[in-house]
Amino acid sequence: MRVNLKALFVYIGVFILLVFTLGPFVWLISSSFKPTNEIFTLVPHWIPHHPTLSNYIWAFKSSGGNMWTYLKNSLIACGLATGLIMILGTPAGYAMGRFKFPGRELLGIGILLLQMLQGPLVIVFWYKFAWQVGLLDTYYALAIAYTAINLPFIIWLMAGFMSQLPKEMEDAALIDGCNYKTTFLKIILPISLPGLVALSLYAFVQAWNDYLYALILTQTPQSQTIQIGLSNLLSFFSQTQWGGLMAGGVVATLPPVLLFMYFQKYLVKGLSSGAVKG
Repeated sequence: MRVNLKALFVYIGVFILLVFTLGPFVWLISSSFKPTNEIFTLVPHWIPHHPTLSNYIWAFKSSGGNMWTYLKNSLIACGLATGLIMILGTPAGYAMGRFKFPGRELLGIGILLLQMLQGPLVIVFWYKFAWQVGLLDTYYALAIAYTAINLPFIIWLMAGFMSQLPKEMEDAALIDGCNYKTTFLKIILPISLPGLVALSLYAFVQAWNDYLYALILTQTPQSQTIQIGLSNLLSFFSQTQWGGLMAGGVVATLPPVLLFMYFQKYLVKGLSSGAVKG
């Protein structure tokens, strides 16, 4: 029996990559069910000897990790930002990808360069803006910030996706008397659904993983996101509840994972059809 060495090396490489990628996450899940004395044993073990749910109970208690509040804030801020990004980015990407107008290439480069204006370069502006409009320490400020920092890249990706859609159906609708608005709503949006889902997931995950903007623009648990909540657990009453921190880490990773699992078929279609190709 002949062995395909090239395929064998590929499988070995994928296996090693999965070990390095999923290994820490598996250890995180395992440790979240361990009592504290098992987390710091001299001989590590993957399977808890005395599994417990006390870490999760503590993580969700208002007198403990208060993960419910942080989780709710993250879902609201990231959900609002994703909705705004797609509402604004989809028609903008459609215009960029389907129409030719003077300055189109220059505008595309400018939109892409806006991605450089992030993080420490603009965080002082965002703080002053949120304070002046009365949105400081609210998840609405986070939603606006996440929309602004992610929208340029989404428009650029959306334009690349829209430019690859077949024009025949669009042309047929225009010949039948539809205007561009009707064509966009009835023809373009349905056939671009996989790409829209893929870009929505990208925008959501980008917002979900943010730490800097949430650290500066929020100050109390009533508006702080789950990333800030996890960092707070590192100094909970001057000590670290490691089991609760592990449980909180699992909780923080669940929403993106569940979204990817639920929308997997749309994500695969979107990626394969060029939704994230420049």
